[in-house]
Amino acid sequence: MKKLYLFAVFTLVMAIMVSACAAPAAPAETGAMEEEMVEEVTISIITAQGPLADGLVALIPQFEEENPGIKVEVAPFPWTTFFEKVISLARTESGEFDVIFADDPWMPNIVDGGLSVNLTEAYGATRDDDVPQVSYDVFSWPPPYGPIPLDFQTGERPDLHALPIQGNVIMFYIRQDILDERGLDPPVTWDDVLAIAEQVHCPDCDPPFYGYNVRGAAGSDALALLWSMGGGIFDDEFNVILDNEAGCDALTLYEQLSKYLPPGGNTYGTTEMVAEVVSGRAMMGIGWPGDAYAAFEDETDSDVAGKMLYLPLPASEVGAPHVSM
Repeated sequence: MKKLYLFAVFTLVMAIMVSACAAPAAPAETGAMEEEMVEEVTISIITAQGPLADGLVALIPQFEEENPGIKVEVAPFPWTTFFEKVISLARTESGEFDVIFADDPWMPNIVDGGLSVNLTEAYGATRDDDVPQVSYDVFSWPPPYGPIPLDFQTGERPDLHALPIQGNVIMFYIRQDILDERGLDPPVTWDDVLAIAEQVHCPDCDPPFYGYNVRGAAGSDALALLWSMGGGIFDDEFNVILDNEAGCDALTLYEQLSKYLPPGGNTYGTTEMVAEVVSGRAMMGIGWPGDAYAAFEDETDSDVAGKMLYLPLPASEVGAPHVSM
């Protein structure tokens, strides 16, 4: 099997393929009868541990039945060191895996580092109409819109360096059952979120219950808050605008929400954030359906399955847009 170093990517989560498999062998003649002989190949995939890996494993029997001669192996890898693993595999041109999944914010590292294959040029990859176009946009290079670093403003046609594998749009989750018990409406704005958090927060209860939950480690939650308050990090000319009024409002909001977090919540990653929810200790927060909500609704391991409500992110004020990412 000839290895070609492409990639696969998440978040929406998307994929950049890493290899091309050999074609099936030509039919072989056996006496009076011809039998089609298919060379068996194995496609090895590395992805992050969790629902995405579980979903891929669940699809293997169907894929192998529809594609005789092709076997699939999935190797789940801890998310905390997954980026380093992906970049190491590509830079060393390792043949250990054929398909590698990665997160879309890694695209500058991947493409500018010469670690991907231009799928448009190499394979004539095109966009499917039934896939949200933003799922392709985030893996096209150069970036088709938005603030673009000067070094990448080449005027070249944006080509695909990835293919979508998992649509994953950040949303707001909240305990519907507790809203109902207290006669509360779902939040529309962040002021509503703060009011609900204050009412339900009870860290001294047994067991404790926290009004808000967050992925406090560097990542999406802070950026989602910034965007929902009408802010941004750069404008379209790539000037820094983080220190404007909207940016200050977002940081103030984050500080206010932090009053209602579990102890140590400001350092939580996805695993810790999910644990607070499935154990019934957290009221609400921001999460990715692909790696969090499946765990929330798992009736075998979650105390809150069937009790959750999922919403767009709250707005900065009534009538303002509900943004996502």
